[in-house]
Amino acid sequence: MERSFEPSPRLMRALAALASAGCVVFLLGMLLAPERAWSGYLIGFCFFTFLALAGPLFLALTHLADARWAMPLRRIPAAMGATLPAALGLGVVLVAGTHALYEWSHARAVAEDHLLLHKSAW
Repeated sequence: MERSFEPSPRLMRALAALASAGCVVFLLGMLLAPERAWSGYLIGFCFFTFLALAGPLFLALTHLADARWAMPLRRIPAAMGATLPAALGLGVVLVAGTHALYEWSHARAVAEDHLLLHKSAW
């Protein structure tokens, strides 16, 4: 008999409040210091994506090694891998911050810098 985890409504409200507060802080950061807000977003995105990729990697390695000891643990890395579509959505949002994050995304900066101009074909 397998029991699934059902979060309480109180926990869901608390998590929704934390997510809302995070969105408000990010939007305030966009108004006050967009470079810092986008760099923080990039760090969080990388952390989230690396965790999401670590689950399928662990599953693949245990499958290749025929590690029977990992059978009870397989649900956790599978759940980690299930967050990859969310990572894709967060990556699409990250494209909006390209100009704040990368100097080479500005045509004027590329035109003024000889090294960037040389690399512009890439």
